[in-house]
Amino acid sequence: MVQTDKGKILLVDDMMMHLEAAKIYLEKSGYEVFLALDTESAWTLINEEKPDVVLLDVILRGELGLDLLSRIRDHYPDMPVVIMTAFGNEEIAAAALRLGATDYIRKPVRYSYLYEVVDKAMETKREMEREESAVRTLQHAYEELQVSAESILYCLSTGVVAVDKNLRVWMINEKAEQFLGLNGREVMGRSWTEVLLPAKDVGFLQKTLESGRGFRLNEVEIPGNHGPKVFHVNTNLIHDRQSKIIGAVAVFDEVPAEPGPTSLGGNGIGRHDDGDS
Repeated sequence: MVQTDKGKILLVDDMMMHLEAAKIYLEKSGYEVFLALDTESAWTLINEEKPDVVLLDVILRGELGLDLLSRIRDHYPDMPVVIMTAFGNEEIAAAALRLGATDYIRKPVRYSYLYEVVDKAMETKREMEREESAVRTLQHAYEELQVSAESILYCLSTGVVAVDKNLRVWMINEKAEQFLGLNGREVMGRSWTEVLLPAKDVGFLQKTLESGRGFRLNEVEIPGNHGPKVFHVNTNLIHDRQSKIIGAVAVFDEVPAEPGPTSLGGNGIGRHDDGDS
């Protein structure tokens, strides 16, 4: 019994003699082969069997194989399609390649070469599947990292507040809530300057965004529910994966109040040392 475990092949041609001959050869090479004489029966088999490779005659009786190719690309963009074309149909073959055909071969087909083309298309499909698997693995790892990073932020002994480019709060950890006397659910999405309105202007995050760099600030005084508190504050920019600035982050470290702290009036910047962005 012939082993057919190398993959599924769909042959679409309006000449049954060509189909049967190619079927015999490919089955001997280990492929499971399905046959279709027209595009509608081919489309049915594509939906039912999900072939690994489609071998498609570009000129069928009364219709163009390019129409089926377009349908395949719309619904199965990763399915390899190899166009079969007779001599003189090079322009149609070129159009097929522009539509997304994987390769093309000329008819009459040399069956030894047919195996090479199918094997190449199968390897292309396997490579795409490996790449997709790697991307899914990276996406999963990234999502896990985001969850871990968020958990770490909430466990820090320092307060962390992140804002978008419009200074709207989109993350505040538990320690920052405690330090600043805020309720995280109530402040999410609100303006940072509105959240700390009693301070009139908390300008270090705005300055970070405007200057495109981070800062280290010492002895920043921020009003709280039980009187003002003094913090060391570090700010920095937040970038997306394309390195575009999407916001800023401030890290608050509470320090014992000392005489002469600089209050956040006016421009909202306390005594500070410039830091690296």
